[in-house]
Amino acid sequence: MLKFEISSSDGTGTYTVTIQGQPGSVKMFCTCAAGEKGTSCKHRLNLLDGDYSAIQSNNADELQVLSSWLPGSSLERSITVLQSADKELEKAKRQVTAAKKQLGLAMRNG
Repeated sequence: MLKFEISSSDGTGTYTVTIQGQPGSVKMFCTCAAGEKGTSCKHRLNLLDGDYSAIQSNNADELQVLSSWLPGSSLERSITVLQSADKELEKAKRQVTAAKKQLGLAMRNG
């Protein structure tokens, strides 16, 4: 089991991220409100994304163990799905921006 103390985004407190795992099987928990509800939280996502800047427990090197557990896990598959959805979202945002520009031109030029 791995434990990390993570600064809250407003800097007023800390949360504990606990990771249980073995190769191919990973569970992550966080003591923040989202984590307590069982939903995704930025504290865990940041660790998975390699953003260790909020770690207060001075043990970021232990995240190498997490990396060894991820391959073949449902967490790894879910990360892949999320990354794909993020790419699609960015593409959709660009399309909306272009459509709004086109609409503005149509409103102005008739």
